[in-house]
Amino acid sequence: MKSLMPMVMVGLVAGVAAFFAGRHFATPEVDADAADDTTSRVEEADALASDRDPTLTGSGAQDSGLTVAAAEDLRAEVRRLEGEVARLEREEAARAAAAEAASEEESDTVAETGPSMRYEFRGLPEGTNDLAFGDAGRAMHEMTPVIVELIESLKSGSPRVELMGRIQRHNGVLIEQAVKAQKLGLSGTGVNGSFTHPALIVNNVHAMLAASPHPLTEAQEERLAEVGDQFVTDEAKRVAAFTEETLGIEKIISELALKDRLYGAIDELATEEQRELLHPEAIRGRLQADLFCAGLVLAGQAVPLTYTDEASLANALTNLAMSQLALGADHAETIRAHAQAWVSRFDNAYLAYKPDTLDRQGMMHLERAMVAADAIVPFYRGLLRDIEVSDSVRTSLAGAAVVPVPMRAR
Repeated sequence: MKSLMPMVMVGLVAGVAAFFAGRHFATPEVDADAADDTTSRVEEADALASDRDPTLTGSGAQDSGLTVAAAEDLRAEVRRLEGEVARLEREEAARAAAAEAASEEESDTVAETGPSMRYEFRGLPEGTNDLAFGDAGRAMHEMTPVIVELIESLKSGSPRVELMGRIQRHNGVLIEQAVKAQKLGLSGTGVNGSFTHPALIVNNVHAMLAASPHPLTEAQEERLAEVGDQFVTDEAKRVAAFTEETLGIEKIISELALKDRLYGAIDELATEEQRELLHPEAIRGRLQADLFCAGLVLAGQAVPLTYTDEASLANALTNLAMSQLALGADHAETIRAHAQAWVSRFDNAYLAYKPDTLDRQGMMHLERAMVAADAIVPFYRGLLRDIEVSDSVRTSLAGAAVVPVPMRAR
């Protein structure tokens, strides 16, 4: 049985990378079986041609249906396919060389600056101070403009594969910090939740801006310390308030709300130049792309549901729930009734929204995803109330944190 609990999203922009690597930049393939078949047919034609008479009306030629002219056509096809293979191999080699060159060009950009926790807070796990904030800050400073370039190339319809190597290299530094933070026990949903713990957020903001031309002023540093202290305390209270009845989706909603407020407070104390460095306008508030946004928490949980009308949207959620939870066809009508109620919670403006290129690749606006998160809570609670399921399915459903986000079809 599958679960509605999402896979851990280790890569902070893994969705972006998966799209470019898997959809736009997969090397076109020539059908090897077709090429081999063409070659064998040429050989067959050559063998037959050597036995038949000059009129080409012998039994062998008639049985095979091949003529000298056909054989020549097949030879031409073989030559064309071989040329196509050679061309694709050259293009792939050029792409690999470009990515390697770009990576080598920035070989010194992420310096080994070591741990540099600017703000320390009470009650954090031992080892939090050693999370190499200097390295993470520099990595984010170098990585963010490259993400913007990649996003702009996607929107233009001409994605630039060479940028992926640079993004992945810097992202590796962030993944290392995130995984260590989770192992230390810093609260949050999954790896990205630990990476966006308030203590890490404020220290990474300080470290990134310190690596930029616009570091925080002394007054801003003092204000950021106050903000960090407030939200580290609020985060501890948030987690302590959970009970056995708190659903997984309710936990992530409370986490989103707290971190959205925290990022808002940071934006308020920052200058326009600093805000543009932290999250440029082109990617601000976009899941998977904005590194200083609560959307990082939802990057692995938000699931676009494509639809044409309200009935198809309800069906999409019904099918998602049935396939992920293996509830069985006998529960279909109950699930669909709750799915229809879920659809009714969105107003006309929300459902009329026309997704852009980034939306369709999972880089949705945080605001829309948060609305969808609020709307799905009664759906999960309704299923737990109205459907008799095994204890294991009930546990899976209670812990579910997947957020289906309506996505109008083209």
